[in-house]
Amino acid sequence: FPDPHHPFAPCYDILAQFEDHEIQEPYDSTGAGLNGSPALNNGGMDVAHLTPEERRTIVRYTYAMVHQIDTAVGRIVDTLKTRGLWDDTIIVFTSDHGDFLGDHGRLRKGIVGSDALLHVPFILRAPGAGLPNQADVPMSNCDVMPTLAALTGIEPPAWQHGKDIGSVIKDGAEHYALAFCANGNPEHTNFTVYDATHRLTYYPHADYVELFDHREDLGECVNVAAREENKDRINALMHVLQECLPQYHNPIVGRVGLW
Repeated sequence: FPDPHHPFAPCYDILAQFEDHEIQEPYDSTGAGLNGSPALNNGGMDVAHLTPEERRTIVRYTYAMVHQIDTAVGRIVDTLKTRGLWDDTIIVFTSDHGDFLGDHGRLRKGIVGSDALLHVPFILRAPGAGLPNQADVPMSNCDVMPTLAALTGIEPPAWQHGKDIGSVIKDGAEHYALAFCANGNPEHTNFTVYDATHRLTYYPHADYVELFDHREDLGECVNVAAREENKDRINALMHVLQECLPQYHNPIVGRVGLW
């Protein structure tokens, strides 16, 4: 499913169900939480020119697009049940990225490590796998393939980047989620690591660090990297990046010319 995505165009009939839907106010609506961050230069589209109602309309349209997908997935589930395949089918529901949707005064996406863009759903139904109903474990999209391989009894390639998240959950092992953003401009290049409670993003060109504590700041409104009590956590997460990047980093950037 390409949606939910701009140009925010759900079908008319479903949109009518969301015209008066209550909308949660965005986090850090003015973008003050990004002051001093390189994310300001490449962090989506500024929504300052939109009225509050126009911003709410965009969110409502997004909710309607999500509902369309839910309805379509429901049709897939109904068909699996009708054909007697439901108890033998693994289903994964996830996404490649999110949308600011007004958070930090931004819309759409950008070449930045923001929870609004990186924190996407991962819903797994795997009959007989013995997994808990819910687990709060950081994971990356690269963990999806080894997870499915393990569930289906297929040996994954030795060069895989991710891990079987089912084994991580069952073993109670510490696990990190990694992400990197690049577009060919060194100023925009950044690397992100999540642990169970924090997101750290490092912009090497500017030597700038962001650290957000998700236990107290779900909307990532206050960068706490400068606080003395977080020094050890920053050092630990930077060490994770240093250990993993030589093994996993494979930059894919746009071409400068047309050839």
